[in-house]
Amino acid sequence: MTAPKGETVWEQVFDKTGALRYLITSKPARDWYTLYEAAPDKLIRRGKARTPPELHDKYITDGDADE
Repeated sequence: MTAPKGETVWEQVFDKTGALRYLITSKPARDWYTLYEAAPDKLIRRGKARTPPELHDKYITDGDADE
């Protein structure tokens, strides 16, 4: 799955089965980061934050990612 136009993917989060769950992206200025949840045919925007760790803390639980 690709990032929305004009955004750069900084992180991909996969579940324990290897399926893509989330993308963390930003515009080139990197002043805000956006979390998208991967749905079967699209990305659903779930939130924005100033740093990727803020998105992890607020939206991604331990059960969501293969850590």
